[in-house]
Amino acid sequence: MHWLALTAIGALANAAFVLLWKQASGRVDTMALIALNNIIAGLLLFAYTVGWQGLKLQVDNQSLLLLGGLVVTNLLIVIFFSLALKVGPVSYVNPVFSGILNISVVFLAVIIFAEKITWQSGLGIVTVLLGSTMIALG
Repeated sequence: MHWLALTAIGALANAAFVLLWKQASGRVDTMALIALNNIIAGLLLFAYTVGWQGLKLQVDNQSLLLLGGLVVTNLLIVIFFSLALKVGPVSYVNPVFSGILNISVVFLAVIIFAEKITWQSGLGIVTVLLGSTMIALG
């Protein structure tokens, strides 16, 4: 499947997730919701990996370090995004979150992976920044 189709499907799933999360965060303690979500999602993903694909686990020191970083950053993302959704309107929180995320990833990709930004990409970054700022200022 083409990367753009996969991206669109992932984005639509994320939109549904955000709306469901906003509803659930008003009914369940945020930290309990985070814990339950990660446990259940982790178990389902592990079951899929073992049952469907066969477990291909290669663990070395660098992989463990990367896994640790993934766990910590995922936890920080979910905690702060959840708290923002709990106190702010989803129509502001998600676009601002996504805008900051998109801009950060592009700049970090340039720094870490030496990816190039075309003038069109630069214009897109400025547009995302302006749009996120306008939404945040409401």
